[in-house]
Order: sequence, then structure tokens, then C-alpha cells
Amino acid sequence: MAFSFVSILLGSSLILQASASPLATSSRCCNLLDTEFKGAQKVVYPQTSEFGVLNTYFAPTSQQTPSCIFTPSNATDISRAIKLFTRRSCKFAVRSGGHHYNAGWASINDGILLSLSNLNDVIYDPISSPDSVFVGSGNRWRKVYETVEPHGFTVVGGQNADVGVGGFLVNGGISYVADQYGWAVDNVREFEIVVADGSILRANKKDNKDLFRALKGGSSNFGVVTGFTLDTIKSSVITTTFVGYPETSYDAFINAAYEYCWKGEDPKSQILFISFLNFKNGTFSLQTAASIIYADALQISSPPKVWAPFVNGSIPFLGTQVKAQGGTLGSHGRELAGVQRSGGVLPDRRFRSSQMLSF
Repeated sequence: MAFSFVSILLGSSLILQASASPLATSSRCCNLLDTEFKGAQKVVYPQTSEFGVLNTYFAPTSQQTPSCIFTPSNATDISRAIKLFTRRSCKFAVRSGGHHYNAGWASINDGILLSLSNLNDVIYDPISSPDSVFVGSGNRWRKVYETVEPHGFTVVGGQNADVGVGGFLVNGGISYVADQYGWAVDNVREFEIVVADGSILRANKKDNKDLFRALKGGSSNFGVVTGFTLDTIKSSVITTTFVGYPETSYDAFINAAYEYCWKGEDPKSQILFISFLNFKNGTFSLQTAASIIYADALQISSPPKVWAPFVNGSIPFLGTQVKAQGGTLGSHGRELAGVQRSGGVLPDRRFRSSQMLSF
């Protein structure tokens, strides 16, 4: 079924402008949704234990309290719900993994939270179609990596394996291999999406081309994306290291970071520059760190040219040795997820209680 871009925009505006028409109360909308899916147990209310699990977020700043949570199983469920939402002007928000920091981006007060957690299929055939994989929007990158990487392939996905697929992709998505393959959303071959009139569309380079283009960074402004067909890439060794610097190295670190970003000399290299306050013995000290990634195998004793200022000691660092670790996108993603869940920065948790600001 072909839709013009104008019709998509007009349809999507029903979602965005629902508050312009008289709103049914949130409790009334929850009851209507429960009636629509009577007996299916897809509507979760605050007094249940499941509600607390589904309404947990990576950052407390994004935590809100919906009137109920809708847990669809597939795109058809979402289609039925969207028709009800637009017909009754029900307020709702869409959540995949819940890693947004801002309240209201994937959460809602006094409205319906549409949780995509059950849309978690990962369909991959390494024999007949090794170059693509279908991924449901409710997945975390962990499952995607674990499905594809045993076959020698991977995807351009999240740095943290616990990040949700849906929100990451519709907002662009920066990967460890971004300089080589572009934004993660650039590697989406096809979107499966439910638009405001309840239609389930497929958007790709041939069908709904304008919508396909708009969804590459369009967030949830054009509908609810329920699945993605992603290009796969050959899995290769990713080398990472983490170097912490004392307060006395701050100026030299900032200057080296500026030169690195300005020159952009090596597309295989990616450095995340971090500044944080370290609390020890009742006082704070300003420290910096570099999370360094290279999309190839290497030895730390022979670093690429762009790494040199950060690992050869010209900028004094904490400790006496810098170690490099090889792995896949998936293994590094799992490690980062574990570190962030524990509240630490380094694998040895040296800066466990730090407040970090990446720049």
C-alpha cells in the first residue's frame, strides 16, 4: 500500500495534536484499552508488581507515573491501540528501552505508556540472508549481538548492550564503528511502522520512500516503529582501553582532545572524552578520562598515531600501565552495560562514585 508523504504527515499529526481535542480521562482511556483487549492481560495497572518492572528507567530524571502500561505483542496490537488513542484523544508515550534522560521522551504522567518490551523477535538466517536481520523494536542490543555474532557478522548498534533498539535507532544512534558505517539508522534497510490511522506500513528505498527518509532521525514523530530490518557487517576485533588522568593533567588533556576532534585523522578510532568529579576523603577533585576504541586489532605498545598523546605518557595518567582489550561489539557492549549498572566508570570501579559528564 503506497501513502504520500503528505498523508503520512497528516496522519501522524493526529498523534502529536491529540491534546487539541477534548481528552478522555486517562483512567477512561485505560479502561477502554482494557475492554479492547479483554482477557488478554495487556494492560498493567500501578497496583501490580509488573508495573514497577515495566516503569523502571536508566535515569531517575526520566521517571514518571503513567495511569497504566500497555504491553502489545505485535504490530497488530499496536494498530488497534493507536486507532483507539486517536479516536478518543488519549495521551500516550512510547518506550523501548527507557534510556532517555529527559522526562516525557519515553515516559508520561497521567497517560498511557506504550511499552514495546514484548516486540522482541530477532529473526536471522545466516545461510540464505546473512546480510540482514529483522529486529523488533522492544529488543536490547544484547540479544541482537548474541544472535548474529556467532555467525561471523554483527550490526551497527549500541555501545551499551542494555540500550533499547527502538529509541536508539529512531534517534540516530552512535556506534563504536560510526566513522566507518555512519549513524546506526543509516544501516536500517526497512522500517515497520504503525501510523496514526492504524495502518501498518513498510518503509524502504522503494515503498514509502519519503517516510523512509523522514524516519532516519525522525524519532517517534511519524508513528510507532515496531521493527527494523538491519544491514549486517562482518564482525571484527574491536580494541578498547580506558585511561584516567589526574587533575594536574586537565589542560594537556583538553588540548589533546581538541586536536583529536579537529583533525579527525583515523576513521577506525573513536575516543569518548569524559570529565568527572572524584570524591575522596571528604573532598572533590576534577579528573578526566578517555574511553578509547579502535575498530581493529592492535597492541597498546604500538598504538595508532591518533592515540599516542593519550597512552604514551606525554599526558600523565593514573596508574603505571595502560591495558588494551580486544573483543566484538557485543562483548564490549556487555562490559559497558555492566560498568554502568554498577555505577562505575572503569572496570576496576576506581571511580565508582564519580559524577560524569561526557563531552
